[in-house]
Amino acid sequence: MRDNSEKLRDILEAIERIDKYAVQDREAFEDNELIQNWFIQHLQII
Repeated sequence: MRDNSEKLRDILEAIERIDKYAVQDREAFEDNELIQNWFIQHLQII
């Protein structure tokens, strides 16, 4: 079983990755299903 520090590290990494790609505009997000799924995956980690 993973400890809390590993889980926290995963959460922080997911936040960083979302922040990196959140600079794209809403239209790019809505037009790209791959980006949508990628965001959802990282939100589930959080």
